[in-house]
Amino acid sequence: MVLKPKRDGRDRDAVQARVPEQLLAAARCRVPDPTSGAAPGVDGLPSHVWVAVSREHIYAFAARLDSVGELLGTWERQETVVQTTPTLTTTRLSLGFRAHGPRLKLESGRLRISNHRLVRYLLNPNRTT
Repeated sequence: MVLKPKRDGRDRDAVQARVPEQLLAAARCRVPDPTSGAAPGVDGLPSHVWVAVSREHIYAFAARLDSVGELLGTWERQETVVQTTPTLTTTRLSLGFRAHGPRLKLESGRLRISNHRLVRYLLNPNRTT
């Protein structure tokens, strides 16, 4: 299995250009059901989103083929509860925002370094390196 670190760096750089603080991880994720369970403050979701993690926040952007779209939401990292379910090719992510109720449901591919890094930072809100 070949992972693509060069592309992962470009992906994070593209998202970093849209975020005012240093990112720890960023990856493109699939939204399995864009019509249900939108995140707080987000009315609907595209079929793919960029998710980025900094020391303090989690960001979600609309994802286009190789570009970063509009900001969909920003949430406090310490207030986010993450649950994962591994499948053969993806890791299903469910992000809960304590004070807001709804959960953001995503699928992160398991074959890219950036996706592994994203899941690690989401699961441990105290991790900063």
